[in-house]
Amino acid sequence: MSLVSCTSRNEPGNDNPEDLFGNNWRKKIDYSSPEKYLVNGEQSALTSDYIKIIRDNLSVNQTDYSGIVKVLMFKDRYFTSYSGGGAYIGKLTINDLFRDKKLSGCHDHALVIAGVLRFLGYPVVMVDCADINWAQNYPKNPDSGFIGHVFLEVFVENKWILLDPTGGFFSTVYDHDSPVIRTQYKAAVSEYYVIFKGLDTNEYGIFTSNELNDNLKAFADNIGKLDLESPVYTFTNYIDYFISEINSFEKKNKIDLTVNFKYTGKYNVDADHQIIIQIDHFKSGFPISQIKADKAQGQVSFNNIYVAVDVVYLIGWLDNDSSGAASAGDPTLRQLDTNNDPVPVNIMNGAVVVSVEFDDSLLWPLN
Repeated sequence: MSLVSCTSRNEPGNDNPEDLFGNNWRKKIDYSSPEKYLVNGEQSALTSDYIKIIRDNLSVNQTDYSGIVKVLMFKDRYFTSYSGGGAYIGKLTINDLFRDKKLSGCHDHALVIAGVLRFLGYPVVMVDCADINWAQNYPKNPDSGFIGHVFLEVFVENKWILLDPTGGFFSTVYDHDSPVIRTQYKAAVSEYYVIFKGLDTNEYGIFTSNELNDNLKAFADNIGKLDLESPVYTFTNYIDYFISEINSFEKKNKIDLTVNFKYTGKYNVDADHQIIIQIDHFKSGFPISQIKADKAQGQVSFNNIYVAVDVVYLIGWLDNDSSGAASAGDPTLRQLDTNNDPVPVNIMNGAVVVSVEFDDSLLWPLN
């Protein structure tokens, strides 16, 4: 999160480091009562119109890790991202973001994910941070833009975890009492200091980027008085994490799925422009396996694949640009219901045969 300029909370004569820049969350957040963080604040409370959109797009039956994965995937699919330079921090509500379908920075990403997760039954605390490296260099370059980031603390399976809602990373090993958040994903290491925690930015008193930036500057001015020691939290991308988790579940079903397919459109199907047939965990995506075919009509089989789900979803496309991935304009093979939602295929530990015929009437992406 790069910002462009908060009322300073640095009161003269106050030598308590945790109060120098508004950092009073230790006294405010009650981690022993997660239920307090199930209710959204005014900025993150959803109206009925957008609750309907969530219900129409998300099927979350229990508050486990799979639900978090589905919410992150929904966010990436429903919203587009752009750089707003921090201009809308504290100003936009979650309903504004749903209306515009655009996210301008990490505050927007956090607001959407926090609001949706709470609605689905996950307690969430929003965590506003200053970048430590930026703060250490600020005296040498006081005209530089302000830099921070927003994380979420999510209560799942009886523990608080750390989630980066912008990048889709999280760590299940997390000390919520430490003000320092040091993360590593592959070779990238980042260091942050917690300035505020709460339900959303308005709830902890930030309504403009200028207000937040004044607090970031107060932090930079007092960084030498603070203990910056912290463990390193190893981040995992949510899809990589879920793959490892789903493969470790005890309950596993064997997929023996045969797909009879036929493409009747105008494009050629050959070795360079193949039909790609894929089975997914969820109707919103998350692939299990795929098979390629270089003929317009034929049969493919997914055999002896073990997954910890009861149903799968079948999609496919004609790879017009030879990229291997679905691209805009590619004819798509999908089993759809009357609401244009993918139809689940029941596995039931037995052989299943599905027949699908498709043409050029449905093009990728599905609107």
